[in-house]
Amino acid sequence: MTLTRACSAFDCSRLRNIKELVNQIERALVRGLSRAGHQQASLDRENVTRFNWNDARILTFAELPPVRMHLIPRPDRPWGSLGDAGTVATAAALANAVLDATGKHCGHAPLDPNSVKAII
Repeated sequence: MTLTRACSAFDCSRLRNIKELVNQIERALVRGLSRAGHQQASLDRENVTRFNWNDARILTFAELPPVRMHLIPRPDRPWGSLGDAGTVATAAALANAVLDATGKHCGHAPLDPNSVKAII
């Protein structure tokens, strides 16, 4: 599975430093894609039971597809948290892209090429 593009829309409220916001959103995207596509944790009903950060594969910037970013400035709103929210939504977005491309839902991580081949 090759990622050919990524798009992120972010309601950024009042902006102080656009460059830092873009950096945070890109970092969150790298973390989210890495977790969704390469990392696997075991869970029980309450806790993570197995995850090894030493073995966790992280995408390199060379592997990151071109990113189109849409910032939604709202200067009338107070400052809030930035960028890291994208980490959480990335896995769901990737799973939806796989569903859209294949018509099949993959309900587990990682969403690596072997997982996608298995559901087709």
